[in-house]
Amino acid sequence: MAIKALLLDRDREVFPLLGDIFNVTGHKLLIATNDDMFKDLVNSTDIDVVMVNHTDVKAWLSSWKEDKIPLPFFLLDRDEEELRFKSIGFSELNYIKKPFNPLELLNKLNYLYRFKAEEDAQQLGLVNTLIKLFNDRESRLVEVSNSNLCIVAVEEGKVLGMDCTVEELRTILDSDEVKVRVKEFDRVKLEQKFGDTYDFVKTLLERAKPVHAVVTSGERVLEEVKPVEEVEEGLFRVSKFSSVPVLLKNVYLRVYEGRGRRAAFLINIGSLDEWSSVRNLVEDTLFNLDELDAVILLTGELSSVYNSFILSEQKFNMRFITDYSVKRELSESGCKSGRIRTFGDFPSYSVTIATGHRLRFIPSNFSPSAGGFCLYEEDTGILFTPELFSSFFNEQSKDITEDVRLYHRVFMPSGTVLNSLLGRFNDVKVKRVLPRYGLPYGEFDEAVDKLSGMKAGLDFSPIASKDRALDVMNGVVSFVLDSEDKSVADKFIEELGRFATVEAGVVTDIYVDPPFTVELLLNALMLVPGIRPSTVVGVLSRLDRGDIFINPF
Repeated sequence: MAIKALLLDRDREVFPLLGDIFNVTGHKLLIATNDDMFKDLVNSTDIDVVMVNHTDVKAWLSSWKEDKIPLPFFLLDRDEEELRFKSIGFSELNYIKKPFNPLELLNKLNYLYRFKAEEDAQQLGLVNTLIKLFNDRESRLVEVSNSNLCIVAVEEGKVLGMDCTVEELRTILDSDEVKVRVKEFDRVKLEQKFGDTYDFVKTLLERAKPVHAVVTSGERVLEEVKPVEEVEEGLFRVSKFSSVPVLLKNVYLRVYEGRGRRAAFLINIGSLDEWSSVRNLVEDTLFNLDELDAVILLTGELSSVYNSFILSEQKFNMRFITDYSVKRELSESGCKSGRIRTFGDFPSYSVTIATGHRLRFIPSNFSPSAGGFCLYEEDTGILFTPELFSSFFNEQSKDITEDVRLYHRVFMPSGTVLNSLLGRFNDVKVKRVLPRYGLPYGEFDEAVDKLSGMKAGLDFSPIASKDRALDVMNGVVSFVLDSEDKSVADKFIEELGRFATVEAGVVTDIYVDPPFTVELLLNALMLVPGIRPSTVVGVLSRLDRGDIFINPF
């Protein structure tokens, strides 16, 4: 039988991959690009499968009807998200990681649709089995077990309850070997009762713990994290994403309240890799993106501009506050210019918002990207910054101001540009810095003192000779060998082999021009799984002491 699937494709990126294969195989694919269209199609059509991004679980729940539950299929951005769905009770048939093979996706949908609850419960997993029983109005007991056993009672398709607690069921689902079996219905003593299947599944979803991957000792491990980190009342860090070992990239949600009003601003927007999780966490805090009053783009990074355009397409009334150069890029991308304000539109670069809070915008162009500026809260002394005043500061750091200085040594265009920018903060009383990169810190005055008069960027010369390049590389290799486990150090040596000869831990030759060695050296270092941030900072410090030009990464 043909499958009728509904795809919620907010970014219009999935349909082009699936349209042809659905047509050729005789299945039907319906497309919704927003919530209203999705709701209309759910209400007017008999849907077998709902396909949504992993952040749109609520959309799948909204598709449930009194007489039918569509089977869910989730599009994942990262491998770690599989563990979250597994811990809820879904099976591998319920998801696929982007980018994906359309044939593999369709194959999973076929099995998901064709499998029977009683015969194929093990392959379907708990949630799919319960959905099948609901749609068939069956009365059964569903056993979920590893070394322990939990029985879920289903009568006429509806979950009555189970003979264990939710925590005990979650422990079973979290294990490596989970068995699911369907047995004839019988009365069992219920430890926990539920109103219906929706109540049961929603309970599992609400208790699911988000996870993210951290790299340590050369292996990927999972670590539980709070859904949203509240820095202080009304101030949340909704992303702390690390694309390289020493750069923690932040996105903040600021909620102001006063005068009987509330205003919510997303400060920065995140890269392509971050955006799905940022959106999810913002919705966890505010309920939905509709409650955002504006996005404040402190930097002109290309990925930020792209995500701003995507957000503007999804939400008609979204407002942006940014620099003129970024406004031009957004307008050229198709974003309506009437929804974009530049900080230069406000008299004296300041504004008092509806809640009574006073905000000041401080230009910081070429720090290093064009279109950068800082946001200063005059009431609190909080300073939100782009790359300027960012750092390599992380949980393992010992010297905050040195991490700030070293960041600017690498990323600022020159000492002249940096000192010119510092002069704009002479009358600014900063109590706390919330930077684009690195952890927040309070030592603003000490950081400014350390940055004043320093050289940076093009004030230094690239390596000019082969002998100097070999000397620098061997110093770095020696430092990494002393600082890291053998497996990590060996991987670093292997990466160096792409452009150099390394014999017994000594670099004897290079295959590139000397000026390119530092850039390639740092790239090799960043590619090593499990490399410690302290090792990367240590390498940068060695290069700094050698008065060498360090390529921004």
